[in-house]
Amino acid sequence: MLSRAAKIVSDNNKTFYDYRTGKRQNISWRIFLAIIVSVVLALIVNSDDGTFVEAIITLFAILIGFSFSVMFYLVSAPQDARETGLSLERQVMQAKLSDLSKEIFQNISYFNLVSVICLTIAITIIMSVDRGRVAEYFSCIEEMLRGIISILPQTVGKIMLWAKFVQESVFYFLMIESAYTFSRVVIRVNYMFEEKLRLQSNLATDAESRAG
Repeated sequence: MLSRAAKIVSDNNKTFYDYRTGKRQNISWRIFLAIIVSVVLALIVNSDDGTFVEAIITLFAILIGFSFSVMFYLVSAPQDARETGLSLERQVMQAKLSDLSKEIFQNISYFNLVSVICLTIAITIIMSVDRGRVAEYFSCIEEMLRGIISILPQTVGKIMLWAKFVQESVFYFLMIESAYTFSRVVIRVNYMFEEKLRLQSNLATDAESRAG
């Protein structure tokens, strides 16, 4: 399970490269910036009422459904056969589109992985702010910890506060990463369809030229 998840992350990272030179791009700056923004959001956004988190859950549930639709299309769509007798430019374009389709599939797999983890954490946040039985469950855990560390009664409160801060920071980081990946998928899918239409138009033109 973990090895599969690691492969999904690795495959997604490999799709970041300069399209002209093929050189891998450094994504560390983007990750670092996302971490900084996540920490800031965890400090300034009030998630105690759960309204914002509930909205994020609804939004990502919709986006995941859309991403699966694109994924199913990529899997079920017939692969374009490599036609013979094409110019070198047309052959290169076909090869690039084939590679792009595989990369988009890898991007979507990564988006789904990150989004599912993000939703899981979001649900735990909602559970912790709920005033029903679930809230009582978390209160029982806190009381149990207070009993275990009775010599330091304030320690438990600090531990729970820091745990909440880390939980929300991770949630916002995954939310940012998911949103970025989804926007990248939309852009790349749009580009892929534009290039496919252009290739089909060029092939039709070539066929008419040969027939004439």
